[in-house]
Amino acid sequence: MGLLAAALITPLVACSGSEASTTGSQDEAGLAADPIPTSRAAEMAACLEAKGWEMEVHLDNSYSVGGDGIPKEQIDQYFADQDDCRRQLGHDQPIPPMTREQAEDYFEELFEVADCVRSMGYPVGEAPSRQWAVEALMQETIDLGDWPYGPLQDSGISPAELEELYAACPLPARPS
Repeated sequence: MGLLAAALITPLVACSGSEASTTGSQDEAGLAADPIPTSRAAEMAACLEAKGWEMEVHLDNSYSVGGDGIPKEQIDQYFADQDDCRRQLGHDQPIPPMTREQAEDYFEELFEVADCVRSMGYPVGEAPSRQWAVEALMQETIDLGDWPYGPLQDSGISPAELEELYAACPLPARPS
């Protein structure tokens, strides 16, 4: 799955209640949730912090466990707390698909992000066709490949540079 899967899909996806457990990725340093709309990421992080987890909210609209991550013996508790937070916050319900008008507007905003990324000197892959992208954006699960952030995973970009890029060229908020 490309960088867009790590930076765009879940903000657009109907978050089916398992950002980290089914669509998220796990790493050695901590359990990271796929990106979700900023307010949802901040809400989830705050809820998990209230349950005693050290959390970080990232510029790519994701959250993760801070510090040394989750000790193996506490992974089940983390997932239970995460599921509880989803239920408490109403994040266990899918985000409704975009309307055609919302999808068309969002696609235009993604072009602006791609232009921004390009202006920062990073490669941007070829944009999908407007018709295909609008149809994809209207689905519950959205996959636009690596676009608009391009093939950044293979570009040698450092985590700090990636955070700067996300700050300079943020994804638009997903219409609700």
